[in-house]
Amino acid sequence: MTGTMLKPRLKTGFTLIELLVVISIIAILMSLLLPSTGRVFQRAKRVQCMNNMRNLQAAYLNYAQGRNGDLASANTTLNAWVLDGNTVAAITNGVLYEYIKDIRPYRCPSSLLHLYRSFSINGYLNGEWASSGTRTFTGIRNPARTTVFIEECDLRGYLMGSFIANSGSWIDYVAVNHLNGDNFSFADGHMEYRTYVSADTYGITGHGAGGKNNADLQWVTDRMWPK
Repeated sequence: MTGTMLKPRLKTGFTLIELLVVISIIAILMSLLLPSTGRVFQRAKRVQCMNNMRNLQAAYLNYAQGRNGDLASANTTLNAWVLDGNTVAAITNGVLYEYIKDIRPYRCPSSLLHLYRSFSINGYLNGEWASSGTRTFTGIRNPARTTVFIEECDLRGYLMGSFIANSGSWIDYVAVNHLNGDNFSFADGHMEYRTYVSADTYGITGHGAGGKNNADLQWVTDRMWPK
């Protein structure tokens, strides 16, 4: 009599314990990868913001070169680099637009404010404090240390006027667009990223915030009208 041989049954799927182990491993890997991915994404935005600022800086210098060194007005009034208001027309009717022909460089991709523009110009450079600064490029005493474009936060609806601040107060406020810092352009054409170091620079409180003993405020004001 020949017996019937039974074939062993093959496993076709995960047990519940195995499935839970796999899910746990995936969760651990995601927790490790997501912060790194987020930092890479934010860094890419910071680089794009700096490229936008570089385009504006080139337009700013070309404007001055074509007008015997006269600087574009840093204010937001008629015949200034941009006009008042959070509109496309406020940008396209500004005197720098003819050198760019694109509204995208006027905005930081990391900005959380729903504005067409993220940057302001140093108020000492033909702006609100021009009487203590200059209206011409040749009047800039130290171009390599003098900021031009600054990332600003203005919760009033749009970035009004030029950027002004003093050693005791954020009369205007930096944006903190890039996790813990901002980009800055300088009159000689180079760009810098500033990582902020003072705790009260974070958590924007709005226009006119205090800043006594703030190292970041001191860094910014030292580069607005240096000797």
